[in-house]
Amino acid sequence: MYRLSFSNNGVQVFLGDLPPFDLASLPPKEQRNMIGSTLYYSVEEIEPRFAPKITGMILEMDQDKVLHLLESPEALKEVVKEAMEILADWIPQQMQLLGKEDACKFLASMLPAKL
Repeated sequence: MYRLSFSNNGVQVFLGDLPPFDLASLPPKEQRNMIGSTLYYSVEEIEPRFAPKITGMILEMDQDKVLHLLESPEALKEVVKEAMEILADWIPQQMQLLGKEDACKFLASMLPAKL
C-alpha cells in the first residue's frame, strides 16, 4: 500500500520500505490512478453510498484542484456536498427518461460493489 504526502516541494509517494519519490515522476496514468485511489478512500469516509460516482466526478477536475482537495478535508467535504446536490437533481431526471427495467439497472449501477 502507498500513501501520498503533501509538502511545499510537491507530492511525495511513500510505498512500503522504498524511499519516497515525487508523484510527478510517474507517468500521467499512474499519477491519476494513485490520486484516484487515495481520493476514493477519502470520499468513502464522507459519502460511502456514492463514493465511486463522486470520485469519478472529482477526477474530472484539474489535477491541482484534486490534490488541494486531498490536502484539505474541509474543502473535500464541501465538494462532496456539492456533488450530492448535483446527483440529487440528476438521478430523478435519469429515472424519468428510462423504462422500469432500465431504471432498476441504472439504480443498481449507482450502488457500490460492496454493501
